[in-house]
Amino acid sequence: MLIPSAYPHWLTPPKSRLPENLADWLQDAGSLTVRLKAHSEVGFSVQLRKSSWQKSMFDEALALGVDRRQKVFCREVCLMDGETPRVFARTVVPLSSYPVLRMGLSSLGTASLGHWLFSDPAVTRGPIQVSLLPINHLLCQHACDAAGIPLQPLWARRSCFLLRGKKLLVNEVFLPTAEGYPW
Repeated sequence: MLIPSAYPHWLTPPKSRLPENLADWLQDAGSLTVRLKAHSEVGFSVQLRKSSWQKSMFDEALALGVDRRQKVFCREVCLMDGETPRVFARTVVPLSSYPVLRMGLSSLGTASLGHWLFSDPAVTRGPIQVSLLPINHLLCQHACDAAGIPLQPLWARRSCFLLRGKKLLVNEVFLPTAEGYPW
Protein backbone atom coordinates (compact mmCIF):
# COMPACT_ATOMS: atom_id res chain seq x y z
CA MET A 1 0.00 0.00 0.00
CA LEU A 2 1.23 3.49 -0.82
CA ILE A 3 1.68 5.84 2.11
CA PRO A 4 0.27 9.29 1.36
CA SER A 5 2.45 12.33 1.93
CA ALA A 6 1.21 15.56 3.49
CA TYR A 7 -0.29 16.62 0.14
CA PRO A 8 -1.74 14.47 -2.61
CA HIS A 9 0.43 13.73 -5.61
CA TRP A 10 -1.89 13.69 -8.59
CA LEU A 11 -0.28 11.37 -11.11
CA THR A 12 -1.10 9.12 -14.00
CA PRO A 13 0.67 6.12 -12.47
CA PRO A 14 1.09 2.74 -14.06
CA LYS A 15 -1.67 0.28 -13.26
CA SER A 16 0.70 -1.81 -11.14
CA ARG A 17 0.92 0.96 -8.51
CA LEU A 18 -2.83 1.04 -7.94
CA PRO A 19 -4.76 -1.35 -5.70
CA GLU A 20 -5.73 -4.33 -7.83
CA ASN A 21 -9.42 -4.24 -6.91
CA LEU A 22 -9.74 -0.52 -7.75
CA ALA A 23 -7.31 0.00 -10.66
CA ASP A 24 -9.91 -0.43 -13.42
CA TRP A 25 -12.31 1.96 -11.69
CA LEU A 26 -9.65 4.62 -11.20
CA GLN A 27 -8.43 4.50 -14.81
CA ASP A 28 -11.73 4.03 -16.66
CA ALA A 29 -12.12 6.99 -19.05
CA GLY A 30 -15.82 6.30 -19.56
CA SER A 31 -18.71 7.63 -17.52
CA LEU A 32 -18.45 6.65 -13.86
CA THR A 33 -22.22 7.16 -13.62
CA VAL A 34 -22.87 4.49 -16.27
CA ARG A 35 -20.51 2.07 -14.57
CA LEU A 36 -21.99 2.68 -11.10
CA LYS A 37 -25.53 2.20 -12.44
CA ALA A 38 -24.52 -1.14 -13.96
CA HIS A 39 -22.82 -2.20 -10.72
CA SER A 40 -25.58 -0.96 -8.41
CA GLU A 41 -27.21 -3.59 -6.21
CA VAL A 42 -30.10 -1.49 -4.85
CA GLY A 43 -30.45 1.51 -7.17
CA PHE A 44 -28.24 4.39 -8.28
CA SER A 45 -28.97 7.97 -7.21
CA VAL A 46 -27.22 11.28 -6.70
CA GLN A 47 -27.35 12.93 -3.29
CA LEU A 48 -26.62 16.66 -3.58
CA ARG A 49 -24.47 17.76 -0.63
CA LYS A 50 -23.47 21.30 -1.53
CA SER A 51 -23.70 23.71 -4.46
CA SER A 52 -22.10 27.08 -3.77
CA TRP A 53 -19.35 29.58 -4.43
CA GLN A 54 -16.28 28.93 -2.30
CA LYS A 55 -12.52 29.02 -2.21
CA SER A 56 -10.82 26.29 -4.21
CA MET A 57 -8.39 23.86 -2.65
CA PHE A 58 -4.74 24.55 -3.45
CA ASP A 59 -4.32 21.63 -5.86
CA GLU A 60 -7.64 22.41 -7.58
CA ALA A 61 -6.52 25.99 -8.28
CA LEU A 62 -3.25 24.64 -9.65
CA ALA A 63 -5.03 22.15 -11.95
CA LEU A 64 -7.38 24.84 -13.27
CA GLY A 65 -4.73 27.56 -13.52
CA VAL A 66 -6.69 30.01 -11.37
CA ASP A 67 -5.79 32.27 -8.47
CA ARG A 68 -6.68 30.47 -5.25
CA ARG A 69 -8.10 33.67 -3.78
CA GLN A 70 -10.72 33.81 -6.54
CA LYS A 71 -13.97 32.06 -5.64
CA VAL A 72 -15.03 29.07 -7.73
CA PHE A 73 -18.40 27.36 -8.09
CA CYS A 74 -18.37 23.94 -6.39
CA ARG A 75 -20.88 21.14 -6.53
CA GLU A 76 -20.44 18.26 -4.09
CA VAL A 77 -22.47 15.06 -4.36
CA CYS A 78 -22.45 11.46 -3.20
CA LEU A 79 -23.11 8.85 -5.86
CA MET A 80 -25.25 6.34 -4.05
CA ASP A 81 -26.23 2.68 -4.26
CA GLY A 82 -29.43 2.72 -2.28
CA GLU A 83 -28.47 4.27 1.07
CA THR A 84 -24.75 3.52 0.64
CA PRO A 85 -22.43 6.24 -0.70
CA ARG A 86 -20.00 4.78 -3.25
CA VAL A 87 -18.26 7.89 -4.59
CA PHE A 88 -17.94 11.45 -3.34
CA ALA A 89 -17.64 13.85 -6.28
CA ARG A 90 -16.59 17.49 -6.20
CA THR A 91 -16.88 19.58 -9.35
CA VAL A 92 -14.99 22.87 -9.47
CA VAL A 93 -15.87 25.57 -12.01
CA PRO A 94 -13.72 28.71 -12.31
CA LEU A 95 -15.40 32.10 -12.52
CA SER A 96 -14.25 32.44 -16.16
CA SER A 97 -16.06 29.20 -17.11
CA TYR A 98 -19.22 29.70 -15.11
CA PRO A 99 -21.20 31.96 -17.52
CA VAL A 100 -20.92 29.34 -20.29
CA LEU A 101 -21.61 26.33 -18.02
CA ARG A 102 -24.19 27.94 -15.72
CA MET A 103 -27.33 26.70 -17.52
CA GLY A 104 -26.18 23.09 -17.56
CA LEU A 105 -25.01 23.17 -13.96
CA SER A 106 -28.08 24.93 -12.56
CA SER A 107 -30.45 22.45 -14.20
CA LEU A 108 -28.72 19.36 -12.75
CA GLY A 109 -30.35 19.25 -9.32
CA THR A 110 -29.87 15.63 -8.25
CA ALA A 111 -29.06 14.45 -11.78
CA SER A 112 -25.58 13.16 -12.58
CA LEU A 113 -23.00 15.58 -13.95
CA GLY A 114 -21.49 12.62 -15.81
CA HIS A 115 -24.67 12.14 -17.83
CA TRP A 116 -24.51 15.78 -18.94
CA LEU A 117 -20.78 15.72 -19.75
CA PHE A 118 -20.73 12.40 -21.57
CA SER A 119 -23.84 13.11 -23.64
CA ASP A 120 -22.37 16.28 -25.18
CA PRO A 121 -20.03 15.48 -28.11
CA ALA A 122 -18.39 18.91 -27.69
CA VAL A 123 -16.93 17.88 -24.30
CA THR A 124 -13.35 16.67 -24.15
CA ARG A 125 -11.72 15.04 -21.16
CA GLY A 126 -8.14 15.64 -20.11
CA PRO A 127 -5.94 12.92 -18.66
CA ILE A 128 -7.12 11.07 -15.59
CA GLN A 129 -4.91 11.64 -12.56
CA VAL A 130 -5.08 9.49 -9.43
CA SER A 131 -3.97 9.96 -5.84
CA LEU A 132 -4.15 8.34 -2.45
CA LEU A 133 -5.50 11.29 -0.48
CA PRO A 134 -3.96 11.83 2.95
CA ILE A 135 -6.30 12.36 5.89
CA ASN A 136 -5.17 15.97 6.28
CA HIS A 137 -6.34 16.93 2.78
CA LEU A 138 -9.67 18.77 2.65
CA LEU A 139 -11.02 16.61 -0.18
CA CYS A 140 -10.46 13.49 1.92
CA GLN A 141 -12.08 15.15 4.92
CA HIS A 142 -15.11 16.30 2.88
CA ALA A 143 -15.53 12.78 1.44
CA CYS A 144 -15.31 11.00 4.81
CA ASP A 145 -17.71 13.51 6.36
CA ALA A 146 -20.23 13.21 3.51
CA ALA A 147 -20.10 9.40 3.65
CA GLY A 148 -20.20 9.24 7.45
CA ILE A 149 -17.07 7.07 7.59
CA PRO A 150 -13.99 7.38 9.84
CA LEU A 151 -11.23 9.62 8.53
CA GLN A 152 -8.85 7.48 6.47
CA PRO A 153 -6.69 7.79 3.34
CA LEU A 154 -8.90 7.43 0.25
CA TRP A 155 -8.21 6.72 -3.41
CA ALA A 156 -9.37 9.43 -5.78
CA ARG A 157 -9.16 10.45 -9.38
CA ARG A 158 -9.67 13.73 -11.19
CA SER A 159 -9.93 15.10 -14.71
CA CYS A 160 -10.30 18.48 -16.31
CA PHE A 161 -13.09 18.65 -18.85
CA LEU A 162 -13.32 21.24 -21.62
CA LEU A 163 -16.71 22.40 -22.92
CA ARG A 164 -16.94 25.21 -25.48
CA GLY A 165 -13.42 26.26 -24.52
CA LYS A 166 -14.26 26.43 -20.81
CA LYS A 167 -12.62 24.24 -18.18
CA LEU A 168 -14.05 22.45 -15.14
CA LEU A 169 -12.42 19.99 -12.77
CA VAL A 170 -14.12 16.82 -11.54
CA ASN A 171 -12.74 15.07 -8.45
CA GLU A 172 -14.08 11.59 -7.64
CA VAL A 173 -13.24 9.98 -4.31
CA PHE A 174 -13.94 6.26 -3.95
CA LEU A 175 -15.55 5.32 -0.65
CA PRO A 176 -14.85 1.92 0.89
CA THR A 177 -17.37 -0.20 2.74
CA ALA A 178 -16.64 -2.79 5.40
CA GLU A 179 -16.10 -5.24 2.53
CA GLY A 180 -13.64 -2.85 0.81
CA TYR A 181 -13.60 -2.00 -2.90
CA PRO A 182 -15.20 -2.09 -5.44
CA TRP A 183 -18.24 -3.01 -3.45
